[in-house]
Amino acid sequence: MLAHAASLAAQANHPAPAAGDGKPAYIETLNYKGFTGVHNSGNVDVIYTAGKEYSVTVEERGTARSTVRLEEGTITVSSPASGGDAEGKCVTTLRITAPALETLENYGNMQLTCGGNQPGTLEIENYGNMQLTCGGNQPGTLEIENYGNMQLTCGGNQPGTLEIENYGNMQLTCGGNQSGTLAIENYGNMSFAVDSLSADRVLLENSGNIKADVSKLHVRGFVVENNGMLDGRITAEAQTLDFENNGKSTLEADYKGGKATVRNCGDSKLSLRVDCETLNANNSGLSEMTFSGTADNVRIDGAGRSKVNVSQLNNF
Repeated sequence: MLAHAASLAAQANHPAPAAGDGKPAYIETLNYKGFTGVHNSGNVDVIYTAGKEYSVTVEERGTARSTVRLEEGTITVSSPASGGDAEGKCVTTLRITAPALETLENYGNMQLTCGGNQPGTLEIENYGNMQLTCGGNQPGTLEIENYGNMQLTCGGNQPGTLEIENYGNMQLTCGGNQSGTLAIENYGNMSFAVDSLSADRVLLENSGNIKADVSKLHVRGFVVENNGMLDGRITAEAQTLDFENNGKSTLEADYKGGKATVRNCGDSKLSLRVDCETLNANNSGLSEMTFSGTADNVRIDGAGRSKVNVSQLNNF
């Protein structure tokens, strides 16, 4: 095992004023090479940029110091219980450049920013509190599992695949160009916001609770499968829209594109405005559906208890 503790108080190279509070900032460059992971059990801001060379810089503020080690290819961070900022937290910033990270685990408090050209697969697991911002050009796969509390913001040009599994509490905000697939599985509590997102496919599977506010979504295929509770508004332009409800949903939606398919086996209150070629709807549960707009081909079937309003559909 390679273990190297960063003792910043004794080895700080460039003391300088910390921004905004006048306290000294201690900066140290660590000669770490060949690492592929980060593990945090303290309080840290991580700024990760995928690049050709390895570089690790630690910046500290306050009287306390985090312990930073390199152990079997993983950078580990732990913080003392007190002695940092006004709230007693150690204030640490870790700036990392590497050809590629493979794993990142958080059991403490972390603000994470990812950028650069990240190849391969990066797996992020959060069991604590995390604020995660993803941007830049990421052609690989980003896999995120949240068991704690997470604020996740995705933007920029991401030609790869983004896979999200949430078992805790998550605030998810997406935008930009996701030319690959955005796949979301929710088993916890999630707020899902989209403002101007382009993607190849968006797959949303919910077995928990989701509050959705989706606008300006441009995709080839959009699939929503609800087995829990889904509430909100969706505006999407896609070649295909596939909405299946097996739980309870209250949804207002605007769809423009080719084919829209709606299946309800649960309890659904749906208001759908369409501008499409084909609209197929089937109900075998309890539903209150309102369809409006225009569709060249329409088929609506029901074997359950349904109240269907089509008075504003193809009403020329």
